[in-house]
Amino acid sequence: MDWGFDEKLFSSGAAYSDLDNDGDLDLVINHLNETAGIYENTGTTGNWLSIQLTEKSKNTAAIGAKIFVQDEGFQQFLEMQPVRGFQSSVSQRIHLGLGDQESIKSLQIIWPDGSVQELKDVSKNQILTISKDPSSPKLAKAKKVDPILVSKENIPPFIPQTIGFNDFKRQPLMLTMPSYISPVLAKGDLDGDGNPEVFIGGTKGQSAKIFSAIDEQWLPYSGFNSTNGFTDAVALFADFNGDQALDLYVGSGGYHDYIGSDEALQDRLYLNDGRGKLRKAPFPDYKFSTGTAQAIDINQDGHLDLFVGARMIPGRYPQLPSSKILLNNGLGKFTDVSGQYLPIDGKIGLVTASQKLDLNNDGREDLILAGEFMNLTFLINQDGKSFTDESIQYLDKPLSGWWGSLASGDFDGDGDIDLVAGNFGLNSQFEANDQKLLKLYASDFDQNGSIDPIFECFIGDQAYPFPSRDELLDQMVSMRSKFTNYASYSKAKITDLFTTDELEKVQVLTANTLDSYYLEHTSEGFIPHKLPILAQAFPIYAILPIDLNQDGHLDLVLGGNQTFTRIRIGMIDAGLGLALLNDGQGNFRTLTPEESGLKIKGDIKSILPLELNGKTHLLFGINQQALQLLEIK
Repeated sequence: MDWGFDEKLFSSGAAYSDLDNDGDLDLVINHLNETAGIYENTGTTGNWLSIQLTEKSKNTAAIGAKIFVQDEGFQQFLEMQPVRGFQSSVSQRIHLGLGDQESIKSLQIIWPDGSVQELKDVSKNQILTISKDPSSPKLAKAKKVDPILVSKENIPPFIPQTIGFNDFKRQPLMLTMPSYISPVLAKGDLDGDGNPEVFIGGTKGQSAKIFSAIDEQWLPYSGFNSTNGFTDAVALFADFNGDQALDLYVGSGGYHDYIGSDEALQDRLYLNDGRGKLRKAPFPDYKFSTGTAQAIDINQDGHLDLFVGARMIPGRYPQLPSSKILLNNGLGKFTDVSGQYLPIDGKIGLVTASQKLDLNNDGREDLILAGEFMNLTFLINQDGKSFTDESIQYLDKPLSGWWGSLASGDFDGDGDIDLVAGNFGLNSQFEANDQKLLKLYASDFDQNGSIDPIFECFIGDQAYPFPSRDELLDQMVSMRSKFTNYASYSKAKITDLFTTDELEKVQVLTANTLDSYYLEHTSEGFIPHKLPILAQAFPIYAILPIDLNQDGHLDLVLGGNQTFTRIRIGMIDAGLGLALLNDGQGNFRTLTPEESGLKIKGDIKSILPLELNGKTHLLFGINQQALQLLEIK
């Protein structure tokens, strides 16, 4: 299409307005070191309506007024906000494109003071000046609602420290920083006094702590010590040695400056001496950044074994690490049998989340796994001797995503267990579906010993490498000779970066969805339903199924956000914590912050339910911020 822009100029600003009053928007463009350009819109299609608002007040142009336009099968909403940037504005006359619409049945204006004025049967193709009617009724104020959750001030005295690591300095082509995952939360009664102990995970430079919740006080627990070299990614309280006292497994994660053989990546087991003191016990030696874990009696010998999901190898993202199956002899001594029990030697994916369920009703618990650029994976327990991937039996088609969390519960009241899967969300420039796959290519392309992750996404109908030329050259200096300037790189595709032979040898991970889902469990498998749109506004890293309003149905509390992303992606921080009420059939209604009481700013990494003084509380772990405690009313 010929848009009429035939000169090559540097332009730094634009404004639009119907300069010639012919019903279409013309352009004024500011050129660097040139006179401004005025471009007449010569289009002739479509009906229109132009509205000039006036009122007798200091706000003469009615800035902030809202306009609702409705007709059968047609509606539009506009707001009188002409400001478009620093010292910039468009026309204060509001322009509506009506398309084939011949008239407007209702045009409603909500003036800045809340007055409501309505015009009926408005004709097309006219400039309409509307003055505020002083007799217009005020919009009825919404009734103040009592929130379900109320903030409490008596939080554990644990102030997370600022980390200060820049993961992009180490691997410039990563999209997010995996160092920033803390704090993980877990609870259990370690000393048998009826009061819960709460584990708060640490990060490199700050050790984990345990606090006892006694009479609305948080008292440091003396029976546990940890060093500050670890980044705690997973914590599980369970009785691993059969003495009726809770022990503690802690999975080590993070990225930081860890190397593949770093002792700080070693997972840890602390056995309870029966009097509440946790002592570090021998544990299998493996090194990766742990993403998730499940305590599960795999072979039904009465002893809790462990599945440990491997998330990544620091410095070599996204090379696939090997997840683990660790069998317990009943005394808390674990043996690594991963090669025998897991498919493809445990290299299932970049695992971030897991759940254990008996999917086929054979009395043995199976595993559901999720991860980054990974299919939702269903591993079926084969008589306690191995796990096989039978995902195709439980989903009509693969759901591969940028998954960050999983939760389970009976959300539709039919007696079986459903799933909720938290994904990256839709609040970014990325689009993913079966026709537009997100792809992550990984190989040591320049043969320098490091892994080069190249992310590919769609712009329009074409797939392009996401890294800018500068980002690409930071990781792969050898590309400088191939793309000597920005113009040569601007239209490059993945096949321009690498040869066919190189691409045939690379690891390729994909994602076909960024939506978060409720997965309804049926006799035919799981049916995915997208969560409400506000649940798609941020990456979800924490999911808590809980009955918020005491109606007998499991609701959802979601937490997330991702602050540490590439600058081009931008901070994704639209989440304040989100509550979804369930009608008992698996249909979820989003609560506003005023209704829920959730107004948490920051990256929520964990949500822990607690019973304190006979009331249910939720403890929120927020990256590099103080914890927040809310009580369910």
